[in-house]
Amino acid sequence: MNHLTLKGSHYDMGLTHGGLMHQLGIRFPQLAPQVLEFGMAGLPALEQFYPEIVEEMKGFAQGIQEKFETVAGFLLSLGVFAPAGQCSIFAFRNADRVIFGRNHDFLYRFREYCMGTLVKASNQLDFVGHSDVFIGKMDGMNEKGLAVGINFVDSEERKPGINFSLMVRYLLERCTTVNEAVEVLSEAPIGSSNNYLIADAQQQMAVVEVTPGKRTVRYPSPEQAFIYSTNHFISPEMKTHNSATPNWSKSQERAQGLEQALLNSTQINLEQAQKMLSDPTCHICLDLPQLQFGTLWSFVADTQSLMIKRCEGKPQSTHYQADNRLQQLMSNA
Repeated sequence: MNHLTLKGSHYDMGLTHGGLMHQLGIRFPQLAPQVLEFGMAGLPALEQFYPEIVEEMKGFAQGIQEKFETVAGFLLSLGVFAPAGQCSIFAFRNADRVIFGRNHDFLYRFREYCMGTLVKASNQLDFVGHSDVFIGKMDGMNEKGLAVGINFVDSEERKPGINFSLMVRYLLERCTTVNEAVEVLSEAPIGSSNNYLIADAQQQMAVVEVTPGKRTVRYPSPEQAFIYSTNHFISPEMKTHNSATPNWSKSQERAQGLEQALLNSTQINLEQAQKMLSDPTCHICLDLPQLQFGTLWSFVADTQSLMIKRCEGKPQSTHYQADNRLQQLMSNA
């Protein structure tokens, strides 16, 4: 995983990021005409909802020496026409803090694109986020202790709009609480089907289950101190949107493994969260060599102290390392 710090205006951050990618020899893939058309059809919604990120995309395109339309079409069509990540997420409420954990499982050939980035955008919240898709983010935590992670859901519904990775980026830059993030997700013109698991420093937790046409918020039941999500919808009103595609990524088994492990826990610290994400009996960490598919990174976070620990690779065979950039940033503020 590459590590990067970006700061300044969105355009300047994009220009710096794109230039570094070009120096590393990374080039954008050629997009099929229908993919480019679908992605660009979502651009007007993005320009109205999140104009700063459009400026960042323009800077990135200049830095990586690619057409803006190619960058925008790619980022706005992710997960619609090609394989998407199969991930597992949970949050657990202790007496004084929430522990957040997520495994990002995807094709091994995307390892070279993985990035852990400290983002300091002008006049926005600072955050550390992780991604394998350049500008967008798959998960992260911001300076206010809001942690966010997404799961792709294979649904039949698709519509041009804002992609999940850009929505995670927006939430990390703009929202301080679960309630704020839920309100944003309830109204945003989102074009993909996903679960968004959100936790904050006030010990609130929720999963927002999203398709382009429907949104449902799922909270922990009163007797439970946790919530989790994998790659299918759980809410009764959303289950009909799950695809009939075979459960090749063991989404049901991972959900059951998470639920059982969390039910058996009275409290969880960062070290226990790490063990849970790497426990083979929970089926959470994918290893599918026949598909060249598995865990690219795993990350745990404490929403109170802002501590992040990250494993860059399979948790069973790779150690977690502390990323204290967010903590240091806040201590120096």
